[in-house]
Amino acid sequence: EACVLALLLRTAAQRRSTVNSIVFGMACSFGMFARFTFVCFALPSGLHFLWTSVYAHKAAFNHSLVRIGTAAASFLAISFGLICADSAFYASRQPMSAPNDLSTTLQHAVITPWNAFRYNSKTSNLTDHGLHPH
Repeated sequence: EACVLALLLRTAAQRRSTVNSIVFGMACSFGMFARFTFVCFALPSGLHFLWTSVYAHKAAFNHSLVRIGTAAASFLAISFGLICADSAFYASRQPMSAPNDLSTTLQHAVITPWNAFRYNSKTSNLTDHGLHPH
């Protein structure tokens, strides 16, 4: 997680380019799937990325949209791949019939950050894992 955050910080601080936008989106996706709280750590970099995309360099509006759209497309593509990989991995561990259509596939999709958030937000799970001492 620390390496992904370092990559994210470096990418957000570098000059604007298509490659940096792709790497930024990929780093956000990998970081979020590694730990859902990564979003909190990545927020300053994300705001800096948006600021430099839109305001700081007085770029043309179309160029700003392309940069943000490229990062978003990269994020979505990597997230989709990670969802497919997690779904295939966890489906192989459970007896389940093969999905026949897209709706069945979506019902059984494993979205790891969402599952981690749901699990950690239930106070009843504290009895299984305990409380932090401070």
